[in-house]
Amino acid sequence: MNLLPTGARKEPLPYAKYSFDSLFDISTYPLAFHLCVLSLSVTEDCLRIIMNRKGFEKRKIGPISYFFHPGKPTTRLSGQTKFDEEVPIVFIHGIGIGLIYYLTLIDQLLTLGRPVILPEIPYVTAFRAWLSPSCVLLPQVVSSTLTAMIYECGFSKAAFVGHSYGSSWVS
Repeated sequence: MNLLPTGARKEPLPYAKYSFDSLFDISTYPLAFHLCVLSLSVTEDCLRIIMNRKGFEKRKIGPISYFFHPGKPTTRLSGQTKFDEEVPIVFIHGIGIGLIYYLTLIDQLLTLGRPVILPEIPYVTAFRAWLSPSCVLLPQVVSSTLTAMIYECGFSKAAFVGHSYGSSWVS
């Protein structure tokens, strides 16, 4: 059964499309694009391995993943508490390739002995360039997500540090 009108010929499409995604509105992608995505995926996997070896635990709250390090246990004199040792440091990265760029800073934070919380903002890292603009979190969601992270880690307050786009999360 032919559904085409008489005399109409069905021409083959001039391109091959692997899926119906609208990434950059391109029908096929060059090899360099695939290699770039692969290298970013490998970089993200390397980050997970490195953070695991440093003693971080990967956790997730809503749409945001984060790394948590409990800090070093400290010996205190009986009856004395130090404010600095009880408050975790929350570092929020900026636009770029994510937390892997900040490994030297993270090592310095760990030397303080305080707990460290490192949220990953997926829509500003090169790992997830294909995410749509609708995945950007509203300020209320950012605030509640950070609060939930802190409480889930067992704290009621934190010291915040932000770089670049991370400073908007801090504010």
